[in-house]
Amino acid sequence: AYYSAEGGNVQIFVQPFLRPGRKVQVSPSGGISARWSSDGRRLFFLSGRQLMEATLVIGADVAVASVNRLFDVSVSAGGTLMVDVFPDGNRFAITEVQGIAEAGEITVVSNFTRLLRGTGTK
Repeated sequence: AYYSAEGGNVQIFVQPFLRPGRKVQVSPSGGISARWSSDGRRLFFLSGRQLMEATLVIGADVAVASVNRLFDVSVSAGGTLMVDVFPDGNRFAITEVQGIAEAGEITVVSNFTRLLRGTGTK
């Protein structure tokens, strides 16, 4: 799961990692800070000032079964919310951070354990 502004607005997408599969937009009207439930069937994210829950059907492809608003959250001017979900999927840790910088680049390294042993490449 990731968020991207590739279509103009920042949205949440899911896409298989290291295997073929199509990209699916999860957020209907914007989203950031996606977090998976421990069972991998629900994805929680922020949409504006609302914490949302998307229920996913995962098979050969991913399908969005439903997206529901859980509750509203408040944030100060200039603040950024960070969300995490407890393993039970029913409790959340929400922190407000002031002045957080945007990430500029992400590097994905596959087979990193082989790199640790000195037998792989990036």
